[in-house]
Amino acid sequence: NLIVSLIENNQLTFYNIYEKFDKLNIYNSNWENEMSKKLSNIDIGIKSLMKEIGTMSDNIINAIDDLSYATKQSNNQ
Repeated sequence: NLIVSLIENNQLTFYNIYEKFDKLNIYNSNWENEMSKKLSNIDIGIKSLMKEIGTMSDNIINAIDDLSYATKQSNNQ
């Protein structure tokens, strides 16, 4: 139907069918698919890195709080 509508210059039908195929990623090249996978992997890696940075930040804050408490206790004595 896509080819027939193209040959018969039925642009409305052609573009309707074309858009449906495009939503299914039929026209993506292998390179586009590979790049999409790599970008997804990078996104996952960045999210993991951000989580680790958040955990490290919490650990640093807790350590500073502990040091502040120890210093305060030392000054009180």
